[in-house]
Amino acid sequence: MRSKKIIVDPNRPLPPILAKEYWETSAKLILEHFFPERFFHLSVDSERPDLRNSNVGVEVTSAEDAEAQEMDSLYTRQYSYGDNEQKERALKRIKELGGRVEQYFLTHPGRARNLEKLSDVVRTKTQKLNSNYDIFPENYSFIYDSCLILDQELPEILSAISDSSADYKTKFDSIFMYCFGGDLYEFNLRNNTYAHINDSSKIVQQLVIDARNLINKKYKE
Repeated sequence: MRSKKIIVDPNRPLPPILAKEYWETSAKLILEHFFPERFFHLSVDSERPDLRNSNVGVEVTSAEDAEAQEMDSLYTRQYSYGDNEQKERALKRIKELGGRVEQYFLTHPGRARNLEKLSDVVRTKTQKLNSNYDIFPENYSFIYDSCLILDQELPEILSAISDSSADYKTKFDSIFMYCFGGDLYEFNLRNNTYAHINDSSKIVQQLVIDARNLINKKYKE
């Protein structure tokens, strides 16, 4: 039996089934734009890790807390594709969680950074890197978060990331973090350094839009 064809309405949020592909495509465009010497012709193929070429592998994930994930789920499922009663319940719960629904997107409230959550994410992905992921000459992780990063936090974040993977033989060479509405950051675990990609916010926001357009084109009617 043939699977049902996925059709995307460009004026509505993506169906949940395409969320993973969308965020992986966004990460691909971001990395290829800012670091073309390292990242080029990355494939998005649902493998482990998510993005790859002959030299690098990139695992894409999120460090959002449970409340942020709940809001995302409510918005992309019940609010966007449910009946009127489901929409009303979803909107009420989103507001209770501090979120706000705009015409075409969901806005998250500002939150304090949860370093424990970030450490757990890195530890889990590093464990998988050492067990059931393909290993490449260079291995990276790309993490999305909803908490904006302040420059004074960078040493503490680097320390937390480094400590969470210290016990593993194979580690990520670098971990990239993009916080929605903010800039892009790289935490280099090989050299124990960090970098703030200054004024990258607007470019990243456009690349995320470009990723959505690619998905729209791929799954158009």
